[in-house]
Amino acid sequence: MNGRREVPKPALECALLDLRRWLKSGAAKNDLEPRDVEALVKLGTKGPAAVRGSAFIDQSLLPSVAARRLYDAALADAASPAGDPRDDAGRRLFRPMVELLFERRNEAWVNEALRDTFVHRCRDGGAQGGAGGSSLWRGEYPPDPPAQGPMAKQIATRNRELLEWLATELTDDEFASLARSGVVPARIADERARRRGGR
Repeated sequence: MNGRREVPKPALECALLDLRRWLKSGAAKNDLEPRDVEALVKLGTKGPAAVRGSAFIDQSLLPSVAARRLYDAALADAASPAGDPRDDAGRRLFRPMVELLFERRNEAWVNEALRDTFVHRCRDGGAQGGAGGSSLWRGEYPPDPPAQGPMAKQIATRNRELLEWLATELTDDEFASLARSGVVPARIADERARRRGGR
């Protein structure tokens, strides 16, 4: 048959799973080539919406620039208005996006990137959704762990770490400005006030 044949979605997902298994192996950290990095970034930026989140699971292996590309692509989807074809993918990617920032919190670009989740600013310098920008949190915060299940304790610990970081990463001036705009979820604001007031 002439022409390019489209790869069936199940076959693509299997190939992506194989890539992820290799990336998670101990050898991958010492043998990661540019083409492997590009494959993972391509999965997270252009892959099927149902599997794009997989790229974030292994993002700790990526160089900083590649991780930033993943974040920027997810941010664009998460900032899509309700009803936009990318809105559903953005909602699914929001938690992995915040996790990416948390795991790479020592890198210089993360502070600004976190602020963009509260007030998304377009690449041209303007603000998405009006002068005040558009909060991606939509009133959400790291959810409470499930009442039961084998992972409940680990999820609770992870959510606590995320909440503490979200409440303390920004400077007083940055946080106050966002709080005045009403874009900071109450739970994050309450955690910051609790930590400022002592345990």
